Amino acid sequence: MRTPFTTPGSTELAMDVLTAGQYLGLLVFAGLVFFQVAVLREPRLPRRLQGLLRGAALVAVLSSILLVPASALRVVGAEAWSVVSPRSWLPAVLPAPGAAAVLVTAAVSVVCLVLTRRVGHVGQGISLLCATLAVTAPVLVGHTQSVEPQWAMILADVGHLLAAAFWAGGLAGLALYLPAIGPRPGHDADPLHAVGVTVRFSTFALVSTLLLAVSGTVMAVLIVETPQNLVGTGYGRALLVKLGVIAVVIALAAWNRHNLLRRIVPRPTVSMRWRALHRVLVVEASLLVAAVVITGILTNSSPGHSH
Repeated sequence: MRTPFTTPGSTELAMDVLTAGQYLGLLVFAGLVFFQVAVLREPRLPRRLQGLLRGAALVAVLSSILLVPASALRVVGAEAWSVVSPRSWLPAVLPAPGAAAVLVTAAVSVVCLVLTRRVGHVGQGISLLCATLAVTAPVLVGHTQSVEPQWAMILADVGHLLAAAFWAGGLAGLALYLPAIGPRPGHDADPLHAVGVTVRFSTFALVSTLLLAVSGTVMAVLIVETPQNLVGTGYGRALLVKLGVIAVVIALAAWNRHNLLRRIVPRPTVSMRWRALHRVLVVEASLLVAAVVITGILTNSSPGHSH
């Protein structure tokens, strides 16, 4: 929610960058947990993905913590570099960003302790619960607190975050996992295993896409309110761009499933298919990063601000 102060450009930029970092870190982090439990179904996260999990965790935690002073600087209308003078912003610290930072830090720490070890169903269940709590922590701040009916907005926001996390972490996981099991000198590839993993991802991705579409539509209706605001405000136009980016991601995923995968099974020795699959996944992941950046900007902008 905007304050009566005019927010300095440096503070506004810091808020956008940190919010985008928080979303990106949380989505990749939680998505990797979902990918491990629902798609890979292995007792331990592969070493290559453990590094990405820890990196995403670090980005998510640091961004969430830094958003606490950044939000306070925004409240008092101070420049970003005023963070070195705590007396100027400490009295303006808001409880919601602080609670979100604590929740993210605690949940992420538990997952990192559990999922990088060999665990059974109980450990995976704990990881899923903590990952869900972490990725939905941003619901504590942003437009969910100012849009009515609040319960509908919160449910839609939670569904949107969970679906987006599956896409973000799943694509990142596939982009790293498939090349590791693909054909290379001195190593016989197992294309059927790769196809099985990708098909399982695509199946869950279909469900998450439906959830993403429904929750996104509900949020758009509640926030934008009128069709005129969709094209007449900066927020509405940014929302349209985000929806367009996500539509491209979904189209690429559909092409990936229906054109590439069915060619891998009958021709398992053609490494070009593996490379093509990897390229598509990297492009999808890049587009999702763009969608996350736009989400960060949307979170910190006013739905009714026209420019």
